[in-house]
Amino acid sequence: MSQQWADVVDTVRSWIAEHWNAKTAAVAAVATAAGMAVVYMRITTGRTQSIADALTVIGNEYDRLMADRKRQLFSELESLKDARGDGRLVLLEIGCGGGNNFAYYPVGSEVICVEPNRHFEAALYESVRQHPGVQISAFHVLAAENMQEVQSGSVDAVVSTTVLCSVTNPDQCIKVISVRKIL
Repeated sequence: MSQQWADVVDTVRSWIAEHWNAKTAAVAAVATAAGMAVVYMRITTGRTQSIADALTVIGNEYDRLMADRKRQLFSELESLKDARGDGRLVLLEIGCGGGNNFAYYPVGSEVICVEPNRHFEAALYESVRQHPGVQISAFHVLAAENMQEVQSGSVDAVVSTTVLCSVTNPDQCIKVISVRKIL
């Protein structure tokens, strides 16, 4: 186990020990295809920076393990872009984290990012620098259930990976996407 990964594991363990019964925290466990368990923490205390840092490392490892599957899942985005006919593709990514999905978006993608933790912003912009065919058209610090700042009919597709398990109200999130006709 690398030192960076060991540090993440220690951070997660200490957070769980400290907050397991706290009213300010919710913990959801997600098992990945490789048998690795990822713990996602949604907290309202002042530790959002260290959580963002830890989840960036976890997200990178998860992405490494899921790269083939993600390529397959996102392969239709190129066709969607071609159907537009203007060389663009407008995506809404809910829970964009550090921008791991940018590697799978076609050149010409414009991403509206919705992320409840503002501390992911630096990693997100670093990721977009590594993928020059992708640009961030907006970064909103919002909960997935409350996306009023995203205009109705403004996107071609909505992307959400490893997120809905940690959303307080997944039904409300889906309702916002469908009833407000974001797509």
